[in-house]
Amino acid sequence: MQEQISKLEAKRQEIRDKQRMLIERAYHAKEKQKVVETLKTIDCSAACRKFNELEEKIERMEADAEMAGFGSAARTAEQQFTAMETDEAIENELAALKAKSTKK
Repeated sequence: MQEQISKLEAKRQEIRDKQRMLIERAYHAKEKQKVVETLKTIDCSAACRKFNELEEKIERMEADAEMAGFGSAARTAEQQFTAMETDEAIENELAALKAKSTKK
């Protein structure tokens, strides 16, 4: 008889554990359902619009930075061209002086 009582108590405990587990699963399922419903109602268009504005701003900043780099490169190329012209003028003067000195 004592053995049967122990078996019944064990079975009762098993059923209570299972009941707690089912209650927890039901609670989590309801919470998950609430999250899904909340996500459905969020207005993505406003968030997407802000994201696109941010992306455009960054692209403009990158373009400005790139153009700033080209500006300095253009100045450097311009300076190099001016230096080459000066070198060429100096070489022409040197050639003229050499020609003049050989004529004497």
